[in-house]
Amino acid sequence: MDDWIRFFNAQTEEDLDMLQTKNIGIQTAIEEVKKMLKPLRQRPSNVAFA
Repeated sequence: MDDWIRFFNAQTEEDLDMLQTKNIGIQTAIEEVKKMLKPLRQRPSNVAFA
């Protein structure tokens, strides 16, 4: 349960990287979040949001 709390409290990708767990569900969730973040990292920093 503590692992899930730490997962939901993570605010950065680095926080996710620091989560060391044997829980397969959390590992899968971390991988999925990183997949969703990938396009955001590739966006040019000079693009303004509407």
